[in-house]
Amino acid sequence: MDFFLAVLILLASLAYVFYPLFGQQKSVQAITEKERIREGLLFDKEAIYQQILELDFDRELGNIEEDDYNRSRDDLKKQAARVITALSSSAGENGIKKAGKALLCINCQENLAPDDKFCPYCGQKQK
Repeated sequence: MDFFLAVLILLASLAYVFYPLFGQQKSVQAITEKERIREGLLFDKEAIYQQILELDFDRELGNIEEDDYNRSRDDLKKQAARVITALSSSAGENGIKKAGKALLCINCQENLAPDDKFCPYCGQKQK
């Protein structure tokens, strides 16, 4: 009787230990392509914002020349605008394609969001 109880306890403990490895897998929610693209864009946006903050900090410390600072900040602002344009599009993948074919400012040729009435870079009124 004691041997039977010991074997039963051993089997129960083995089942408890190995069940997560071989048992029913937890269902992993499938991420659609659209959600994956959106997550990537959100990550890119945060990374660009962090780069802008670091660039501002370097400028305050005097680690970067004013011309380099202005050029780098303008490039980062352009990247951020492209990412935000793609994020603001409600069409998912089509939004990214639209961002690639974004509207251009009539004055400075920078990318614009479809609803921009003025260019965020030079302030030119758009038609």
